[in-house]
Amino acid sequence: MSQIPHYFIILSEHNIAEYRACLDLRPQNVHLIVTGWIAGKKRTHPFQKHARAKRTI
Repeated sequence: MSQIPHYFIILSEHNIAEYRACLDLRPQNVHLIVTGWIAGKKRTHPFQKHARAKRTI
């Protein structure tokens, strides 16, 4: 099976499980597109910390 070079996921309240499922495919790169629903959550997720740091630069 050939390796997938890029895997894009639009994260939302409906498909967070897709992120977990794509890890079984072991892509070289996973690109997360974060929706307002995820970004507006009070819980701090590692992806949010990274996105917040990139915005402040």
